[in-house]
Amino acid sequence: MLQNNKLTLPLFHWFVSNFEGKPVSNTYTGSCGTDPNRGYLAVTTFNYKVFIKDVGQESARIICECFVREPKGKDIIKKNFESTDFGCSPHGLTQATDWLNEKYNKFMKSKEK
Repeated sequence: MLQNNKLTLPLFHWFVSNFEGKPVSNTYTGSCGTDPNRGYLAVTTFNYKVFIKDVGQESARIICECFVREPKGKDIIKKNFESTDFGCSPHGLTQATDWLNEKYNKFMKSKEK
């Protein structure tokens, strides 16, 4: 979600919780830059996805992915795909949010040129 030109993510317990005694996780996706009049197919957008890998295990990690989607005629081209991971904790989620905002700010600066 975009608030005050910064991406925000749900709280950690939204990503990792228990259901009937078993660890479960949710995936969060979003995009920025959609034109309200023409939708996302006509403009370049910043897209992201955050999810937990290996939920409930010691190896659990927060995975962040982002890419730019450009319209090119009838085709949509994904470029600048990046992915990284962080510790599966509230602190790791803060780091993930900071990383996504760094990538989003880079995207916005490239649109200004």
